[in-house]
Amino acid sequence: WIVQGETHGEGFDYIRIEAIINGFCTIGKWDEAKRLLADTVNKGISPDVYIVNALISALCKDGKIQEAISVFDLMTQRGIRPDVITYTTLIHAFCKFGHE
Repeated sequence: WIVQGETHGEGFDYIRIEAIINGFCTIGKWDEAKRLLADTVNKGISPDVYIVNALISALCKDGKIQEAISVFDLMTQRGIRPDVITYTTLIHAFCKFGHE
């Protein structure tokens, strides 16, 4: 329902999607956040770096480094260029939690 705005002539609202992903992550609903990101991609809408950074940041804050790396890999495979926030978030998480 969230991604359907595009099909009802409302246009796609990246800020709304980013806010909802942040909300899901804040309350620990990782599956819903990842599902929303997948729904966005499946609708043919390329999420921007801010949407992906929101998910990576939330995963890193919760120590879910491997999942954050998976999202990063998906991001780069989809042609979304990481920015300084992406790299800083991951580096900070590696320093805080370590990485195998």
